[in-house]
Amino acid sequence: QVRSEALLVAQAGLVGAATGVAVSGFKLGIDALEQASYGAYVRDAFLALPAGWSDDAAASALVYASVPALGGAAVGLLRAATPGFGDAANRTAPATALSRAFAAVATLGTGNSLGPEGPAVELGEALAARVDGGAGATDRRRRILRAAGGAAGVAAGFSAPIAGVFFALEVAYRDAGGAVLVLPRSAVAATAVASVVAAVVSQDVLQVRLALAGVELKSSTRLQGAR
Repeated sequence: QVRSEALLVAQAGLVGAATGVAVSGFKLGIDALEQASYGAYVRDAFLALPAGWSDDAAASALVYASVPALGGAAVGLLRAATPGFGDAANRTAPATALSRAFAAVATLGTGNSLGPEGPAVELGEALAARVDGGAGATDRRRRILRAAGGAAGVAAGFSAPIAGVFFALEVAYRDAGGAVLVLPRSAVAATAVASVVAAVVSQDVLQVRLALAGVELKSSTRLQGAR
């Protein structure tokens, strides 16, 4: 029993590390696409249009009108090309999870509306599904690891491991009637470890500056270096 619980916590730590890397890449992808979409290159391309369309005001208007539309078109193509894209039961499949992550990057990077916490949670759950113990794992073990993955997504996205733990307790660990499940100590430990590891990886190890809801969160290492 103790060995099984230790293995579960170790797997949760692996999920947390992988989720921290994935969410960091997700955020960097959004930033890169946003800079490319609204940077000087796209604007200069519109300024090169024939007279009447080449003044600054027209070029800026074309950028802000076309870029979100292109982002929406990219999401539509990804949805059409990915079987089960909108099926919640299929979202942890590798191809679906990757396609949905790229769709979220296309949406947010082109200025469209989407909450970044949802894709971060899905990335964590998809990664947890890859290390859930295989065919011999119990349903409870799979549920604990996927809840830990979702918590790691929240922790990495907001640099808030405690928020990740509470997310799992309030959302993932509920039965069909909405009641909170009675959790074994291994579930709480796995969720906490995944959340802490994900936050550390995304914020301190990779030195990623995260900005969600207009609030910029810098790594403690950077803050200490600035003093």
